Amino acid sequence: MCAIKKVVKAKVKEYNMISQLIQEIKIQAFLNHPNIVQFYSVVYDEQNIYLVMEYMEGGTLFDYMNNKEILSETEAAVFLR
Repeated sequence: MCAIKKVVKAKVKEYNMISQLIQEIKIQAFLNHPNIVQFYSVVYDEQNIYLVMEYMEGGTLFDYMNNKEILSETEAAVFLR
């Protein structure tokens, strides 16, 4: 099972983030650590770029933190560790 992150090419161009996206892909391709989602591949078509990655149940840390009002010190320490 894997997760696919869809990146709309028009948005990348609109916000002038092409070099940032390329850098993210290069970094992800070389990372290999048990606490970092594994990157598998890049696939693209005319409108989108798809980043194929390891599936992690429970959603993203970004979404989790946006849904919480406040993280306890203990909870924050777990994420930082």
